Amino acid sequence: MKSMMKKIAAAFMAAAILVTPALAAEAEVVAPGEKMGIAFSEFYDSKGNCLDSATDFTDKNFTVAKKTISKGSNLVKSIKINNRSHEVDITFNSGNMAAPKSPNVIITDLAVRATKTIKDGGYTIIKSGTLYSYDGDLSFRVGMEADELDMVRDGEYIALESGDTRYVRWVKGDSYGTVEVDYGSIAMATGRVYENDRVLYGFNDEVHEDLLDRNPNAYIQGLEIKGGTFPEPMTLNIYADRDDYIYENDEGQLKIASGLKWDNNDDAWVGKITKGKSYVISDSKLRSAPYGSGSYDDDDEYVEDSSSSSRPSNDYYNPDTGGGSGTVVAVSAIVAILAITIVSVVMSTVLSVKNIKKQ
Repeated sequence: MKSMMKKIAAAFMAAAILVTPALAAEAEVVAPGEKMGIAFSEFYDSKGNCLDSATDFTDKNFTVAKKTISKGSNLVKSIKINNRSHEVDITFNSGNMAAPKSPNVIITDLAVRATKTIKDGGYTIIKSGTLYSYDGDLSFRVGMEADELDMVRDGEYIALESGDTRYVRWVKGDSYGTVEVDYGSIAMATGRVYENDRVLYGFNDEVHEDLLDRNPNAYIQGLEIKGGTFPEPMTLNIYADRDDYIYENDEGQLKIASGLKWDNNDDAWVGKITKGKSYVISDSKLRSAPYGSGSYDDDDEYVEDSSSSSRPSNDYYNPDTGGGSGTVVAVSAIVAILAITIVSVVMSTVLSVKNIKKQ
């Protein structure tokens, strides 16, 4: 009997060994900093009914009610409803990491709940409070396979186009290396690397549609620099015009990139970055509001939520002057007024003296 039990146990162990790699292989590989969307039609209620096309799937009508992350919660940046694509977006944190052999992020429970009763043609199609769950697999291997590059003191050049991501392991060459990363000719970052440093370099120039809809008269250029923490601070050159507005962008929340200064020699905005960062470049002032805070009418026209939209407090000025420009402008105006007043008094005095002499 004991011998039979041992054979059964051995068989189970062998099956487990065979199954585990298969499960690992099925887990989707996702690059750090990337986003994946789950369509609203993939969510079902307790009776097996999915959300249909008549549903206005936005955060005005639904909320993410359950998002249980049983493994790797530190790798998940956010899980929220995308009002434009009508999906639930899972966004992963940026970082320097190799893709593991088994899932390092597992989401075991994901569901949305209706916050309003929704009707179509006078008929109720969704009742407020109804829960809709996602029944698919949400196992991910967050990371990338590393390319090996030799350290070169004179500089290794990495050219990225929008959407490119490279994960690099630096191996021995010179005692240290210098890397120049070209972000689609929009910007260049330069810094040092050392042996066995593992660094993610990525770039995207897309501009979120909410930002475009909120600022229809502005020319906007996106500059999302992807990556975890760099081995050493990198010098960043952004090749924009001197009178452009450059903002740091956090999911639609904008603030002036005050760490950038104009450099006449480089003909660029120059600063330091220690990790990946997102910017937007514009030829005019931009309104700031979190992505998804607006909505769209029946003609798919953007309707702004005025309660959440604002301008950054110092966005009337270029980044090289920042918030202090208000003071400079005010002082300049006062000086100008005083100068005009003094000139007026002097002219008035001269005319008075001339009149006295004539008399």
